Amino acid sequence: MWEKYAEIWSDASRLELAVSCLLLLRIGTDCILKGNYGEARFKAAVASYLEQCVQIMFRKTQPAMSWGKVAELYDADEHTLVSFFRKRIPCKC
Repeated sequence: MWEKYAEIWSDASRLELAVSCLLLLRIGTDCILKGNYGEARFKAAVASYLEQCVQIMFRKTQPAMSWGKVAELYDADEHTLVSFFRKRIPCKC
């Protein structure tokens, strides 16, 4: 993946766009609404990983990857998943 999409990994705005353009957040939210928590957990974990990549590589606001945060989302309960997605989607509902 690093080699195939090298231009994304070298640009913070592209990487941030990948989180939303790949529809990770939208699809993850839809998964929750449909009760597919396993898929929502996966989308949340990948989104968290990409968000941390931006913080580490470009913004320099995080010293290293927090694998605990990623792993926590793989095992997250419904409340944690809803909270994760709610903070990241522009929803007025």
